[in-house]
Amino acid sequence: MTTLDSDIRSGRVTGVILQGLENGQWIRSGAYDSSPAHRASFRQWVTSRYSDIETLKSAWNDPSLGSLESISLPDFAEPESPQELFLSIETEQSKIDYNLFLSEHTVAFIVDLATAIRAQTNPEFSIFAAYPNLLEHTGTAAGSWGIRELQAGPVDGMVT
Repeated sequence: MTTLDSDIRSGRVTGVILQGLENGQWIRSGAYDSSPAHRASFRQWVTSRYSDIETLKSAWNDPSLGSLESISLPDFAEPESPQELFLSIETEQSKIDYNLFLSEHTVAFIVDLATAIRAQTNPEFSIFAAYPNLLEHTGTAAGSWGIRELQAGPVDGMVT
């Protein structure tokens, strides 16, 4: 923002649209983020959500889970059609949880970024986020389940 400071003060730049990852959308197609930091963050999120391994085994309908510390990302599969957009609570709770985790972290990043920009700009400076792509078929892992939290944050509006 420092580079744009004179343009912001002069009114030549009146706002920004926050975009990310692929084509400005907050999605990663083809696979989940498999970095050690992302996997560790997901394990921490699961551990905070489920009190013990037995509760998690029951929720995920997976008796083979060993411990909360050994949780891995669910298997990635692109939906073959829009009809596969919905997930089954009985058999796909791990994917539902991962999508909720992804949405919460996507929104938290956008809010943190917008907060940092807001701290360096005047109140009239507009901050929009390219989110959540509701009108496009991006699949369930698009990180778009956090719209309520985004609306409550420092973002002035959303564009899709």
